[in-house]
Amino acid sequence: MSDRYMVMMVIQTLTQSFQTASSVFLRYQLVLVLAQINHKMIYMFLGMQLRNTYSEDEIVRAAAAEALAIGGDERALEILKDFMDDENEVVRECARLAIERTKMPKAASDCSAT
Repeated sequence: MSDRYMVMMVIQTLTQSFQTASSVFLRYQLVLVLAQINHKMIYMFLGMQLRNTYSEDEIVRAAAAEALAIGGDERALEILKDFMDDENEVVRECARLAIERTKMPKAASDCSAT
């Protein structure tokens, strides 16, 4: 199997797990795992979770905002800008911080850098 195929299978498995998870904590953890995969499908998925104001917990939405910043991709920045005026204060603040994080040099935004 090719690496690309394997990545797609991982993304599919994780996103399906997210959709069927009844636990907010599990969905939160899945968002963090998905954030480690730098792929356009992940940006779309995280953007959908961020937009899901009706059924998604604010913590999961906030984690999706933070996760979008991890890759530092322009696609993420475009999605995050839409949430600077979100009615939920936690989501709004996480979007603002995530945008700031995307503007930092890579080493400065990496918490493990010394």
